[in-house]
Amino acid sequence: MSKLHLVDPLQFDPQSAYFDPKSSPDQPRWEMVELRYERHFQHYLSLASLREEAPLQAMLLLKKGMRLSIQPVTADEYAHVLKLGQEGIN
Repeated sequence: MSKLHLVDPLQFDPQSAYFDPKSSPDQPRWEMVELRYERHFQHYLSLASLREEAPLQAMLLLKKGMRLSIQPVTADEYAHVLKLGQEGIN
């Protein structure tokens, strides 16, 4: 990840689909994160297969009922997903 807790500038743009008239630069209502590309995976990782990985059992993104959006990921979870992306799931 590149940056956390950035103010989303689209909330102030009346031409944007994400414009929020209740938001102001002094009191923004929406935040975002900036991500950076890490690498291309050699193997497809399905949600179902990730849920079967023991090192990822506590990963919030994989919990039933969690929205598939931005969730925190620990350094160990991140490293394991990168490893699976390169080596595949056995």
